[in-house]
Amino acid sequence: MIEAIILICGLGLDASACTVGTAEDVIRIKVQPAICAMAAQTVVASEAGMRAQGRQMKVLCGKV
Repeated sequence: MIEAIILICGLGLDASACTVGTAEDVIRIKVQPAICAMAAQTVVASEAGMRAQGRQMKVLCGKV
């Protein structure tokens, strides 16, 4: 298992500037390496759907 970090940032923020420090919300989960991005999107859809509405999402997989 690896850690996936889901960053939820404002739409006005450039994707490259969306970091743990600038994100409006940060979600950390443990996932299988091969399905990291897909698993993170599932978490956002099921658990953080309202928190992510009107925002952009960025997923960081593995050691960050």
